[in-house]
Amino acid sequence: MNKIDICKTRRKISKHSTRCDEMKDETKNDSTKKHVPFELFKHSQKRFYSVIEKIPVGVCITNEKGFFEYVNSAYCKIYGYEKEELLWKHFTIVVPEERQSLLNELHDKFLTLGSEVRNEWQVRRKNGELITILADATLYTDIDNRPRKATFVIDITERKEMEENLRIAKEAAEKASRFKSTFISFMSHELRTPLNAILGYAQMMEEDAESEEQKRNSQEIVKAGWHLLELINDILDLASIESGKIDLNQEKVILDNIVMESIQLILPMADKRGLKIHYLDPNCIEIIVDPIRLKQALVNFLSNAVKYNKEEGTITIQCKQKEKTVWIAVSDTGIGIEEKEKENIFDSFYRLSTKNTHIEGTGIGLSIVKSLVETMGGTVGVESKLGEGSTFWIEIPRIPEC
Repeated sequence: MNKIDICKTRRKISKHSTRCDEMKDETKNDSTKKHVPFELFKHSQKRFYSVIEKIPVGVCITNEKGFFEYVNSAYCKIYGYEKEELLWKHFTIVVPEERQSLLNELHDKFLTLGSEVRNEWQVRRKNGELITILADATLYTDIDNRPRKATFVIDITERKEMEENLRIAKEAAEKASRFKSTFISFMSHELRTPLNAILGYAQMMEEDAESEEQKRNSQEIVKAGWHLLELINDILDLASIESGKIDLNQEKVILDNIVMESIQLILPMADKRGLKIHYLDPNCIEIIVDPIRLKQALVNFLSNAVKYNKEEGTITIQCKQKEKTVWIAVSDTGIGIEEKEKENIFDSFYRLSTKNTHIEGTGIGLSIVKSLVETMGGTVGVESKLGEGSTFWIEIPRIPEC
């Protein structure tokens, strides 16, 4: 039940109340026909009570002293009383003791001012349970020329509980977000700093190794260190994106330059596996983008294309300019992706159920790409055929929307 329902109910009651007033006036002005208008008045009154008895809104009528003269079934249901238990009882029977004095004062003030009152109140049911209601009261004059207050009530306890739960959940989410921000800041320093020192000393040991065994051991430390640093960087990136702490530094760039720089970064890894990289139809497409973040996304695609490719396979890069966007795709001739796995491929920590379990990775690289691209106002996708290869693509605005 909402405000519209209460308004509809009040209009119906107002219509019948107006007719009752007309009957009352006719009774006063025409004494020769006074029995006829009175019968019409009684009929209208009966119809009036019949209407409000059936509506799902709680309705009560109290006299000027605050005693119930009428309550409908919905009103009784809200408070858990039978009609006989409420009729001719004071309205404070449903008011918590500590608020009875205040409500009495408001009742008297209402009779004096006569203005409509709409508010939320905490009331008490017969069993002692406290509930929250939305009450809408209006003043009218009955046939005896005495004021009456008609009050329309709906139980909003569940709604208030939901609002409170949402408030608590929001506060918890905000607290978690603040904790995440603190964690990111702490981890960025406390993990990266010692790890960089370990990598530095391990590389020095590799250069100064006096035997092949020492060199191999140093290389293993360096390899494991870089892998751990990559994992830390990916996790911190993902945490930053999810907490909305990532800023884009957008500028006008030539797309070819970003693609070529990305290829150069991945080329040593591709050469080790005998892979060929083809950049089809390069052209000078100008876009406004964060070059570092776009390069990060492309390097991730290229890195996966190397890891999951066949020995001596190929990697193909294409860029297409559209009316308002630019489309960039990285294709490989690798193992491909099963149809059922495509919808999960961009989820955090998701890894393909492939036999190539030796392939290193964190399982969050593609999730980071998706988040970065969406932050730039773009979309990502994948097309693949098992055993033949995959194409991962990005589509971003050429000029970001303000």
